[in-house]
Amino acid sequence: MDRGSLRKQLRASRKALTALEQKNAAINLARVVSQQDFFKSSNTIALYLANDGEIDPKLVMEEVWQQNKKCYLPVLDQKDAGKMHFQLYTPATALADNRFGIPEPVFNSTDVIPAENLDLVLM
Repeated sequence: MDRGSLRKQLRASRKALTALEQKNAAINLARVVSQQDFFKSSNTIALYLANDGEIDPKLVMEEVWQQNKKCYLPVLDQKDAGKMHFQLYTPATALADNRFGIPEPVFNSTDVIPAENLDLVLM
């Protein structure tokens, strides 16, 4: 199976889940991830905002903030389509849709961290 077909199949499977199944998956994700040593020892954690039926890591984000860790989200570079940045994200961070219509933090170069400085990236 080629990559495009696999992506379509996985997207269809995600979208076929009921709201309750999606909610339970998000709860289980947060429970399992927050108990892992790699999470406990990480202070700078990159996550994503759920889109297109993806499992929602919002509860993981809340755990990050409760533990005074820093949460980062991917932000597409507006000049170089092949480049991505990781920007600090808090509940007060302003969001705007990127070129794919996906919400992301409004770019602020002072809140960007190099990917190699992240302790953990969950995708």
